Amino acid sequence: MKNSSKNSELKNNYVPFEIIFSVVIILSTIIIIAIVSINIGRKAERINKEAKAVLLISNIIENIQTRSYEGFEEYVNNLSIVGVSKSYEISTQIVEVNGKELNENIFGQNIPDDFNLEFKIENLSKDFNIIKNITVEVYYDVNGHTESESISTTLEKEMVDRCNEPNMSSNYFSEFVNGDKYEIVPIKYSDETKTYLETYVGDTRWYNYSAKKWAKVLIFTDNSLKEKFIKENGEVLENVDGKSIYDYMYVWIPNFSKRSGRTYFRYGASKNIIRIIPEEATDYYLYLNGVSDSIDDISEECKFDGITGVWVKVSDTGNNYFKEFNNTKYGPIDLH
Repeated sequence: MKNSSKNSELKNNYVPFEIIFSVVIILSTIIIIAIVSINIGRKAERINKEAKAVLLISNIIENIQTRSYEGFEEYVNNLSIVGVSKSYEISTQIVEVNGKELNENIFGQNIPDDFNLEFKIENLSKDFNIIKNITVEVYYDVNGHTESESISTTLEKEMVDRCNEPNMSSNYFSEFVNGDKYEIVPIKYSDETKTYLETYVGDTRWYNYSAKKWAKVLIFTDNSLKEKFIKENGEVLENVDGKSIYDYMYVWIPNFSKRSGRTYFRYGASKNIIRIIPEEATDYYLYLNGVSDSIDDISEECKFDGITGVWVKVSDTGNNYFKEFNNTKYGPIDLH
């Protein structure tokens, strides 16, 4: 009787293998799902932060690229706020930004608390401060590990020309031509052939204002005229059918003005003069043209209002722009 009761008790406590196996499977599945969920969450966090980091530095780089070389330098030099520290390593300036401490925007961007930035601003020229490589790196934490993204760009100090280059936009010729049927041909004088030759925009010998060689073009409103005046070898004939090339020749007068008896070219359409500014190295200088202070127009009849220069017919010597410029050290014009 005792044995039978024990057997009965064992039978009552017995758990079928199928149930145990099912429970193990369920628990294993739950554990696997939990692990997968955690991994998915971590990957999602990494992807989310990575996307935010890339967007942040892309916007910062875009902001930097809208600035001039001098404007960027001035902005960085004036950065003196909580959350920003600066240090120097030979030719490299390092600017570190702590997102938690920073309460202001930097380069137009709000920095999240869990993001830190580092700017490496390297002077690429050994002796002169004329070109910088800028690397922006963003650091962020993902599950206890530091991740980062970085993008680089360069800024080069603008090499300002001695004067504004000839503007070949159609609106600069609108008073000389009607409609679309015209052709503008840049020309230069050749001391070898003793004639004018057809040239192209970008030719370094097209003009030289220091030598009184103003930029010249021929404007033909009839296509047949170019074939008559310009030979296949590019040589320009002086007279054709009783007409002279000077009937079609125009010269470029860059934006300029005078002060205290001196003549200054002005930058773009502004009133700011172009002046030689020395860039100092250890014991010598690199002389660059830079944009300096402004000077007034010569007169109401000779001002450059929103334009970089004017084209004037070479025979129109009574033109105010022509007269004033022809009486500077860059004149009288050399017409050969």
